[in-house]
Amino acid sequence: MPKKRRSGITIMLSLIGLVKPLIHVMLITITMGVLGYLASIFITVYGSIGVSQYLGFNMGIDMKGIFTIVVFFAVIRGFLRYLEQYSGHYIAFKLLAILRDNIFKKLRELSPAKLEGQEKGNLISIITTDIELLEVFYAHTIAPVVIGVLTSLIMILYIGKKHVYLGMVAFLGYFTVGFIIPYFSSKLGNDAGVNYRNSFGKMNSYMLDSLKGIKEIIMFNLGDKRLSYIDNKGKELNNHLRTIKKHEGIVRACTDTAILSTTALMLFLGVYLLKLNLIDFKDVLISTVAIMSSFGPVVALSNLSNTLVQTLASGERVLNLLEEEPMVREIYDKNNVEAGDIKVSNVSFSYMKNKPIIKDLNLKLKSGKIIGIVGESGSGKSTLLKLFMRFWDATKGSIEINNEDIKNVNTDSLRNIESFVTQETFLFNDTIE
Repeated sequence: MPKKRRSGITIMLSLIGLVKPLIHVMLITITMGVLGYLASIFITVYGSIGVSQYLGFNMGIDMKGIFTIVVFFAVIRGFLRYLEQYSGHYIAFKLLAILRDNIFKKLRELSPAKLEGQEKGNLISIITTDIELLEVFYAHTIAPVVIGVLTSLIMILYIGKKHVYLGMVAFLGYFTVGFIIPYFSSKLGNDAGVNYRNSFGKMNSYMLDSLKGIKEIIMFNLGDKRLSYIDNKGKELNNHLRTIKKHEGIVRACTDTAILSTTALMLFLGVYLLKLNLIDFKDVLISTVAIMSSFGPVVALSNLSNTLVQTLASGERVLNLLEEEPMVREIYDKNNVEAGDIKVSNVSFSYMKNKPIIKDLNLKLKSGKIIGIVGESGSGKSTLLKLFMRFWDATKGSIEINNEDIKNVNTDSLRNIESFVTQETFLFNDTIE
């Protein structure tokens, strides 16, 4: 299948489009998340106020009131967190089930023409691990992004009420950690994620082929050669993973640096404004503690850029498969056909341009006869049978069954009167049971 590269934003928007049927649940997740983070932040804020009050600073609230507020936020935080996680994962697993159903429908639509010759291990990787990785996007990306934005806006307004300059510092810190770092890190790590997922798919294909052909490998003493190739592929996979881990380390270092720099700037600016008598000690304390304790939502966004490197690569592979166009469109709204004579008129066919497998073939097959088609390997025997089944359409000419052109009859009707055993008959190597 052709590789279609697209930006991370494009992939995310395409995946978000699948959430529409569950938007009401998503709103619950976002609301619970914002309230939960605010409760967590103000546990720390009021805790610092309590410490200051205990040390003799007049913070304008008694210790009993502070204790009551902290306990209330602590209890409600757990309840809100549970609801956020429950609803978020409900959406994720519901959508994964929908995605798997859509993938299998697409495979049914594409088979057999588009899937002929495809690496089965790679297809299995898309159906299994690639779709599983999308759980990170649906459970830990969409809602956290909105939660991070809303929580940051609330905190900017809260800190900005102390002084507008303090609000500007908060905005700068949130914007750096929540947007600038994830944006540039996703740009730098995009290729690494795609390379890793593609290498992983190829590794699966090779392992699957090796297991299927284990008898032949032993028979022709090719075990050492296969093991050597697997070892080299494993090293290649580890190199891609090492690149991703190095990228994660850089992102984390940049994030921590930005948080500490913002906190220090908030403290120094607060002290400066205090000296100018523009704010009091309580405002300095609250603004500094609030900024320190409120980076949780945007740090989650920054860390997402690490996991999203692979997740978006998986999303792109899934979307590419879902957007594949079948070689032959099945027909459901025309005539049915009865078994009868087969007539092949001036049929030509090629899998690739300028390389015809069948050229100007004319043939009549009588109903009720046993007919053998003989020819050397690659002469088009299997291809002719696949044209009868309409797995492909002839490049030129026509095939008729009982005087009906097979391009004009219902596909189910055609397949009901024909049976065909392919040379390769499985996607998963298992028994029929």
